[in-house]
Amino acid sequence: MINIKRVTILVLFFVLITGCSNETISTDSTDSNILIIEKGEVKTYEDILTVEDIEEDIDGDEKKEHIKLSISPAPKPDPENEGQYLWDDSQVWQLVVEDEGDFYTLFDDHVQGLAELYIANEGQNQNAIIFQTKGTTLSLLQYKHNQDGYFEKKVVYNEGTILHRSTIK
Repeated sequence: MINIKRVTILVLFFVLITGCSNETISTDSTDSNILIIEKGEVKTYEDILTVEDIEEDIDGDEKKEHIKLSISPAPKPDPENEGQYLWDDSQVWQLVVEDEGDFYTLFDDHVQGLAELYIANEGQNQNAIIFQTKGTTLSLLQYKHNQDGYFEKKVVYNEGTILHRSTIK
């Protein structure tokens, strides 16, 4: 009799946990899905490779901001394939925007795989930085400058482990 009660309680516990573990990410801009990134110090790394170093007007003030994407440790060039790199299991990818001497670190984290940077026009002189990480997981992040002097980071997509990815390019 005691074993049946324990099993029943255990089953109910697992049902409760499983039912409560499904979270949904709202894409509504009024919710907590937006993180504020203010100006500040930029972490420096010794061994880096700068993969993007561009200028684009992100905040709509008709002055171009400096956008830099770097990787540390720097991957080594592949001696057998020109233009290709030999990657470690994980590198730190750092995305920084400089605006008139102010620095905003938008992304500074390990990525197991690769990442891509896009600048997208959002209309009305508003551009956004889109940052996609892909490897063992897939995420799509959007960064927009707010008129109050900070960047807003919106997680557009960031879900579980990738099980299959098309190799057609």
